[in-house]
Amino acid sequence: MPEIQDLLDESLARYPAYCTELREATGVDPEYWVCGARVYGAAGERWFPEVAQIRNPRLLQALLLALRQQGVTIHPYVPATGWAKAAGRLAGVTTPFGTVACRQAVLAAGAWSGQVAGISVQPIKGQMLLLQDQGDAPAHIVMDEHAYLVPRRGGGVVVGSTLESVGFDTSPTAAARSALIGHAARLWPGSDRWSAQHHWVGLRPGGNGIKPLIGPVSGLDGLFVNTAHFRLGITLSLASAARVRRMLAEQAKAGVP
Repeated sequence: MPEIQDLLDESLARYPAYCTELREATGVDPEYWVCGARVYGAAGERWFPEVAQIRNPRLLQALLLALRQQGVTIHPYVPATGWAKAAGRLAGVTTPFGTVACRQAVLAAGAWSGQVAGISVQPIKGQMLLLQDQGDAPAHIVMDEHAYLVPRRGGGVVVGSTLESVGFDTSPTAAARSALIGHAARLWPGSDRWSAQHHWVGLRPGGNGIKPLIGPVSGLDGLFVNTAHFRLGITLSLASAARVRRMLAEQAKAGVP
């Protein structure tokens, strides 16, 4: 994936220290774990000992705490509905509760980004299961071209995931549940005895190809976008954020009119 290799390398290099910093600052452990991965494909079985995983809900919880500790104001459940403009450039973000004035903004609304700006992003539905193992789960990630199993330190195994182009539908389906259980049984014999604890849906931001959209939005100076990471959002997040931060700083240094 040459389009994203630089982002991938930078992000993976940043993660260990970043998670340690968040844990020490907030007391919330994102559970960064170098567990390795066994991958089955046309070339046979391959082992990647350096592959790591993270608990994304814990990562988000730690990040929100860290931001609040640094004095960042967060407005949860307040949707951005559009942009205020002045003299042909960004002047603010409009919401149902009024306009938040700003000279620069980053649109990082995932699968919903295309609804707020004229960019090509589509939701791709992914259904996942959390299975409760019986002490017989793998100690590493197991995957092939169709599915993956991710063991969690606190118990349980995540099984994913479907790829469905069905708009913004977030309803779990019985067919997907059955298919995921079948994938798990193929990848790890005996997992068909495990009970399903949770079945949920996420919407990935799909774009044109596999290259994320990172940079200024055409037609509105001051607005930047960071989206369309598809299935690699968490993986590429640190490098993507660093790239946008550099762009914002460069524009500010050049003098925002």
